Amino acid sequence: MSVSSLPTRHVRVGLPHFFRESEASTGYGSSRRHNRLPRSLAFARCLQGLLNLARHPSDLLLNIADRCLEPTGPQQWGTQLLPALQLEVHVFTDGKHQLADVLGQFRGQIHVHQLQLEDPRQLALACRDHLIAADPVVDLTVYSEDDLVIHDPLFFDKQLWFLGNTKHQAVLMPHRLS
Repeated sequence: MSVSSLPTRHVRVGLPHFFRESEASTGYGSSRRHNRLPRSLAFARCLQGLLNLARHPSDLLLNIADRCLEPTGPQQWGTQLLPALQLEVHVFTDGKHQLADVLGQFRGQIHVHQLQLEDPRQLALACRDHLIAADPVVDLTVYSEDDLVIHDPLFFDKQLWFLGNTKHQAVLMPHRLS
């Protein structure tokens, strides 16, 4: 199969995001005292990890010796050629309680939805509702948290493989490692 005949897989990811530092030394991570830096790093790693999963049919390699760019060809998983992976990342905030500096670093690469909610605990439901109603329909829709980092470059491929082999009758839920 040639690179041009490989399908492109479309993945949409939704992340509810909330951060409001308080004076309490205990509590949930998004509000714990002196937690801005660790939360900022976790959120940035989460977004960068997701964006790194996007894949083009063929990347370019800088050949300094010949002063040119060379196509690398498609990526493979064993003997199977991997399709391109197009990614949409949607972050849902209340517009006030967020890590704006981190969001600013990813401007143009992610979609930020600032919602006017009476209770910011409703962000998760708003994110879910957006993912369900969003058009066009994509190959894979993912709801995640704003501090989970995906390191596996084949994560979405494995999710799609699992869903295809279970005829969408089962859900694979990865767990956080401590």
